Amino acid sequence: LGFVHRKGPAAQASLKRALSLDPNDIEAIHWLANSLDKETQRDEKLRLYNQVIELEALWWPAILSRLKLLFESADDAAIDAELARAEKLGDERMAAAIKTAILSRQGDLSGAVKIGLGYYKQAPESERGLFRILLFDPLFKLGLFDISEQVLQLPHFVRYIVRDDPRVLDMF
Repeated sequence: LGFVHRKGPAAQASLKRALSLDPNDIEAIHWLANSLDKETQRDEKLRLYNQVIELEALWWPAILSRLKLLFESADDAAIDAELARAEKLGDERMAAAIKTAILSRQGDLSGAVKIGLGYYKQAPESERGLFRILLFDPLFKLGLFDISEQVLQLPHFVRYIVRDDPRVLDMF
């Protein structure tokens, strides 16, 4: 129920109920953090993301959510520490994902694509979903539509939308 409501008191009450039954449910903790207001409840959001990462050190939804919060508050030291943590753990996938996110956020779209695609090409299919998410924005901003179609596996009509092709109107 908390997942359905996403934000607000009903969502939070439902998620807290789930956590009373299983305090180590990382998905419930993550969704509780997501349900909080990023302006007025930032510290609690960060604490909950950290709690998830303590329980599951490489669970990428919490890591990316935490990074987004750190980007918004321009906490460069914490962002660098997160990258160092992933590298220390020896997880190439997460280190590449964090580097891709950092470069994209800094506006170095070609750098983000270079690192993200570099990992994507060598990764097994089961690990490519994370990079599809991270590469979406930089590929489109750079106008690399052909590559984005291959990597992102978007529905066929999207190619017409992103190219402002009026034929897309005939598809609906």
